This record gives sequence, structure tokens and C-alpha cells, in this order.
Amino acid sequence: RTVFEGVVTGVYDVVLAEGARTTFASTTQTGIMVNQVYDFLTSPGNITFGAMTVQKGSVIELSKITGNLVLTVSDLKIKYQGLVHMNHGEIDSSYAVIESEGVLNMMGTGHLGEEGPGAGRTMTGQGFGAGHG
Repeated sequence: RTVFEGVVTGVYDVVLAEGARTTFASTTQTGIMVNQVYDFLTSPGNITFGAMTVQKGSVIELSKITGNLVLTVSDLKIKYQGLVHMNHGEIDSSYAVIESEGVLNMMGTGHLGEEGPGAGRTMTGQGFGAGHG
């Protein structure tokens, strides 16, 4: 099991091998160094990779401790029986594939019922909007 809570430097792509379990906390930052100087460094809670592959039987947890948690990844693949758990935050991806029996669990994310931009309303006994049910 591997837990990341600080700066992850020089990692372009992440592949979780079968059976691996990894946690990225909202205190994690990612960066690229050139000649001992950060050419690219995210703010805490902003985790950026070119590609992320979660293979069969592996688990990645994206866990909010403090502040926002944003995963930015160009290519996200959750393979057969791969699991991604995210208790709070966002995923920004250009391309994402979740294979059969792969799981993206975002339990605890989003707005509470009847709140946020999709909140429903009731007027004169009629409900409307995304969240009125």
C-alpha cells in the first residue's frame, strides 16, 4: 500500500499493477523539475498526470483531507475489476474508459439533495428541475 500526501515529482503516467492499493490525499501536489527547478507544480489537492491506468484488482483512493481535490488526467482507464474511490472532488479528463466490472465510486461527492445548479423546485404542487424527485 502506498500513500501520497506531499509533492510527487517527475511522474508523467501512473499504472497501478494488479493488486496494488494507492491513496492520493488532497494535500498531494504533482510537479516536473528541470535542472533542479520546478518547471510545473500544482497547488495542493491538484493532481495532474498524462495517463492513469487502474488495472484488474487494483484500488486507488482519492481522499479529501482539507481543501479541494482535483484529478486532471488526459487518459483515464479503469480496467476490468479496477476500483477508483473518491470521497470528494472532481475528475477532469479528455478521455476516460471504465471497463465492465470496473468501478468509479464517487460516494460523498457533489451537492446535497435540492442544492447546487441542478436543484429542483416545487411550485403549486408541481416539481421541476433535476433534483426534485
